[in-house]
Amino acid sequence: MAKSPKAGKETTSEEALLLPREPDTEKGQQAREQYLVLAKAALRVNFEDYQTLFQAYASEDPEDQQTAQQLDRTVAQVALQAGHSPRQVIQFVAQGPYVQCETRAQSPEEKKAALPKLLHYAKTQVDTAQKQRYTEYANAVTGKI
Repeated sequence: MAKSPKAGKETTSEEALLLPREPDTEKGQQAREQYLVLAKAALRVNFEDYQTLFQAYASEDPEDQQTAQQLDRTVAQVALQAGHSPRQVIQFVAQGPYVQCETRAQSPEEKKAALPKLLHYAKTQVDTAQKQRYTEYANAVTGKI
């Protein structure tokens, strides 16, 4: 389970000013809201809003980025267990703090150029969650650990 990387750390004024960019579409806004709901369920933390979640996980620090990526995997697992399709879950993960931190300062042209890489990242997170889910199921059925 992913834990907030900022717990016990002092935040700099630069980190305190990290703000997520707003989704460009209604579909993106819905995916972001669903990501927040799933993150709250996975972490059992009642984040006030997406910005609070983003502040807790978005960072340029590699260690914090790993924690944000772990949150994406956890959210993907919870979403798949809840019955969302892999395609939907990819859209949710694309609204996570890691991807949003990567794109928040980019120009529209840079975002467009980065899109394939970031969608590949989201798909990889979902694929990893699916493999883990299938492995856990197979182990439960066969009695192996």
